[in-house]
Amino acid sequence: MRAHNLAKSTATLALLSTVALLVVPSVQAANTADIHTELLSESGWNHVSTDDDDGLQVYKKHISSLGVDAFMGKKVLHASVDDDTLFKLISDVDNHETFSTNLHESTELGGGDYYQVVKAPKMLPVSERYWFNHASSYRDVGGVSGHLRRTWSTIDSSTYATELGHVTSTYAEAIEIAFTYGMWEIVPNPSGPSTLLYRTVSNPGGDIPAWVMSSLTGRTLPDNMRTFEKAALKASQ
Repeated sequence: MRAHNLAKSTATLALLSTVALLVVPSVQAANTADIHTELLSESGWNHVSTDDDDGLQVYKKHISSLGVDAFMGKKVLHASVDDDTLFKLISDVDNHETFSTNLHESTELGGGDYYQVVKAPKMLPVSERYWFNHASSYRDVGGVSGHLRRTWSTIDSSTYATELGHVTSTYAEAIEIAFTYGMWEIVPNPSGPSTLLYRTVSNPGGDIPAWVMSSLTGRTLPDNMRTFEKAALKASQ
């Protein structure tokens, strides 16, 4: 298994969905439930690539209500990965920093709210980003034992004035993303290893050159999934 770091996971949330756009259009008052429903819908996803080494598949589809593309990764997990351990790693935002030196901060705020600040990717003209999100975790989704889901969406950062002030004063060059929606999902398979799915759609804010987005898209989403799988595999042993 190749080694990857969790900073790419946070970077993906802010950067992944803007391939071929110089500036992503701003969208106001998006309905979180509607966006999550559209991400979960099986229709509209177009296959982008399949990794020959581990079979990880990448798909994308356009989210018309947001004006940007969403991305989805799909991978059958290693047989030794414990699903619950993997889910706990994904959900434990406070400990994400232990995975990466590229993540400035990852802080739980209570009630499912949190903020994260990520460094700019090395060798690329992209500023640091930060976001304030709300996440919800679900078990036995749809009445299926072992079906796990973790969703997130952007919240108004001004709700946490003290923490926002800390972020903007400490990381003066950082840009707040416009929005991010997405989810991790672990789907059990009675006859074999579970499948990990990762769906995300985002507007990173600021001006992002198209070539930067093209270079990031093909590798960040798969890297994120493998990072968590690798960590879960190690913790499961």
